[in-house]
Amino acid sequence: MLAADPAHIPDKSDPSACPAEPNAPAAAWEAVAHHIAQQPHMRVSRDGGKTYPASRIRRLTLRPPNQPAAVPTYDRHGTTRCVVFDLDAHDGTSDSRERVEHDNHTLQQLLGDDHLIADQSPNGGRHIYLLLPAPAPIWEVRAVLAHLAPQLSSLDPTCMLNPVAGLIRPPGSRHGSGGHQQLITPLPRAVAITTHRAPRGLWPTLLAAAQATSRPTSTPPTPSDEPPDHSRLTTPSTAEAEATNNLSDRIQRLARTGDHTGYRSHSEARQAVITGCVRAGWKLAQLISRIEDGRWPGLAAMYSRYGNRHSRKAIVRDWNKAHSWLPPQKQHPRNSLHQRNTREHKSHPPTKPGAGGYQDVRTWQSALAIAERTRWQNEPTLILVARAVGRAAQLNGGLHSDHGDRSISLGTGLDIGTVSRALRRLRDEDEPLISRVEEDRGVHADVYELNIPGGMSEAATGRPWRPGTLHALRPVFRELGRPAAFVYEELATRRAPQGIPELTESVPYQASAVRDALHTLEQWGLAERSGAGWISGPRSPEDVGERLGTHDLIVELAARYAEQRLIYRLWLASRGNSAAMTALAARVSPTDRFTRSAGQPARAPAQSHDELTAQVVALIEAQLGAQRVA
Repeated sequence: MLAADPAHIPDKSDPSACPAEPNAPAAAWEAVAHHIAQQPHMRVSRDGGKTYPASRIRRLTLRPPNQPAAVPTYDRHGTTRCVVFDLDAHDGTSDSRERVEHDNHTLQQLLGDDHLIADQSPNGGRHIYLLLPAPAPIWEVRAVLAHLAPQLSSLDPTCMLNPVAGLIRPPGSRHGSGGHQQLITPLPRAVAITTHRAPRGLWPTLLAAAQATSRPTSTPPTPSDEPPDHSRLTTPSTAEAEATNNLSDRIQRLARTGDHTGYRSHSEARQAVITGCVRAGWKLAQLISRIEDGRWPGLAAMYSRYGNRHSRKAIVRDWNKAHSWLPPQKQHPRNSLHQRNTREHKSHPPTKPGAGGYQDVRTWQSALAIAERTRWQNEPTLILVARAVGRAAQLNGGLHSDHGDRSISLGTGLDIGTVSRALRRLRDEDEPLISRVEEDRGVHADVYELNIPGGMSEAATGRPWRPGTLHALRPVFRELGRPAAFVYEELATRRAPQGIPELTESVPYQASAVRDALHTLEQWGLAERSGAGWISGPRSPEDVGERLGTHDLIVELAARYAEQRLIYRLWLASRGNSAAMTALAARVSPTDRFTRSAGQPARAPAQSHDELTAQVVALIEAQLGAQRVA
């Protein structure tokens, strides 16, 4: 459902609504904002409009909030009825303002001033809004913007390029400079435009012009007559083979964003996603749920041309076609290469018989819960790092963790330096819950052992075990914030509803932060009210994270860390000329994203930077078969 529907229009009987002067910020927001917003919510900034985090999502209200706010430019299906042209004045200089004015005049000539709503920021930038009579999918919007961009030097298309992250400040919103987005279209005319919108023939004309000037493509065929591209469909790539849940990062990103760069048409891209799901062993219901619940708005937009009534039939036809193209052996899930390596680490100290198993790890978690409420009640960083070490030991099946700083950084959202300092503080406590039993050596990280301090032993043994797997910071909470992460973990592991006082005692944050966290969790379906308290909601962190695209961030960080590990291993090989190290370096690939973390060298090598670079390049060429590209 689009934000322009009556159900999404704020209730004008709201007592907070009071008359405002024409074109005043409050009046502009009330008249226009809910037509620009493609979903019935907004994100409120706390840093003067620099960022609009998912943790600050709020219901779209009749009056503008007291802080800068931005609304989504796409609905949950990856379509929009409001195309935004963001003309950026950058530093607000006279040259920048002149470019904005020139581009504004160009748009008026191209689109017709009678169909446009415009606002202006205090620094001279402008937002030009084209309200469409029917939804346009993101691939059409991208094509039109790419076509017009050469004529608009100040155009910043970012807000219209991502169906998940696309946001814009509507008229009436506060600006970071202290002013507002000032509606410059007369208010009565703006209201009329929201009612009548642009002529029905305008958008098809723009799209036809965009397609005529782009690289030649055939008209997007229907699922029933699309010719198969067997080279693309039957040869799985390395990325697809090692993907989470057997589905490649590229395919998942395509399904979320709708960016079909590299494909001849959006129809071919759509079929690639469907075929990837079939190859990965998915069920049709899994695919449809992601399209219809907003997790894959990019793919949903590719089916928007069929309408709500016929889109499912089109999906089923594409699904059946993928089955007919793929050999039977390609239609079943393969073992994911992201599965944890459970081979015993030879540097681990021997485990005592009967110790280090499931029960001991669970008892240590009870001791950890006590420490969180007593030692570290105001130390969320220490808690996250301790949980990450405990989780690594739990995954290893014992009391020892050999995950390096980079691995812990991925699991906590903390930078590597912060992780290193936190580990030092934890192991230097009088009665530590973790102790370092082996220092890093070569490519192997420090090894930590989980301890239950004597003063906590009796209390920890008597506490009931917490259910489920121990988590530090799930990926979605990189977007929703740490307070929401701590509150969610409490709700997810408690059987009874929790009130704010109980939650405040259990998490390292004050009551006000707990209330904000609960509100954020409720907005994303991760928490809901139950009687006098709160329980975990119907949606999972994985579903919400998929919708917000946090998986892409984790993949990017993991790839960066893998490259750093590769460079370090090559440095070791060039420094020691060890045959074993050289052989190891030859086996390491930058795509090995979740390899063991390595400590950094104690001091820089004696060679100059240029000499070391030359040696590393030579090693890469000799050992990895790389070739120089001019």
